[in-house]
Amino acid sequence: MQALSDDSMGIRNNKGAAGQGGCVDSVGDSIQRQRVAHGMSQAALAQSLGISRQSVAKWEAGKSRPELEKMIRLCSLFGCTMDELVYGANRHVEAPAEREVPVPVTVAGGRETPDMPAKDAAGSEASTRADAMRDYDRYVSRRCVLMALGWAVPVMGMGVSSLCVGLGASSSFAVTLWMGSAIAGGMLLRTARLERLEMMGAHPRVDDFHTPEQRRVTRRLQTGVYAAALAMLCSALVLSYASEWVSGYWWHLAGLSWLLLSLAVFLGVRGYQRGGACSTERYNRGSESRASRRSDKKER
Repeated sequence: MQALSDDSMGIRNNKGAAGQGGCVDSVGDSIQRQRVAHGMSQAALAQSLGISRQSVAKWEAGKSRPELEKMIRLCSLFGCTMDELVYGANRHVEAPAEREVPVPVTVAGGRETPDMPAKDAAGSEASTRADAMRDYDRYVSRRCVLMALGWAVPVMGMGVSSLCVGLGASSSFAVTLWMGSAIAGGMLLRTARLERLEMMGAHPRVDDFHTPEQRRVTRRLQTGVYAAALAMLCSALVLSYASEWVSGYWWHLAGLSWLLLSLAVFLGVRGYQRGGACSTERYNRGSESRASRRSDKKER
């Protein structure tokens, strides 16, 4: 409530800026009016756009102007047209629930055509949240596998290389095989990072939609996965010690121990990623931190 009050006071302070500063001030004044009309603070608007609060403050103070991409997202967020956003200082700001647009309705053939009107802002916001939740669920599923494989594949490559040496392959072939697995693991981790950046760009903030029951189930599964990973790790240690006592099968046992270790790494990393994904808090913190860093770089 205090943040909204502080932000609302800026409307009276900036009323004269629109007339003196031209279009830039007009856009800033319109953004401020739309934001207050929708009950949003500067921090909430910045988080929705994936930028810093200081950037929103500069817009509203007339010190800078949003990029075209940000203005399009502002129009979608406020449920207004570009003209209303640019020249909104002299126009009436409509309440979010009063604008109506056609809603797509599935007809024969699987095609969608406008049929009936619905409340623009409320429907758009609900649709955006549903898309964010659906995309987040798919993103989490892929990220868990990519991160787990990215760390486990190089370890597995070490095990396969050791087995190849034990079966008579040359050491140069084994080294090449392991280097290939290390490169593959790095590419998987790189893919996971790129998908994370893409997801944060499309959805800077995702509302937490997990129920307490889902979190409890995830925690129980995470505990079971950690127990299995610990069992694999202990088995790998036993085999590594056994290889010291069996002279003729050192490479074979060493390879098996590395393979078990790779399985333990896969289970451990996947369990950690899945456990952290049952709440969007960590994702939102990372997205906000990334937006702040990008904003600081642009301002420099």
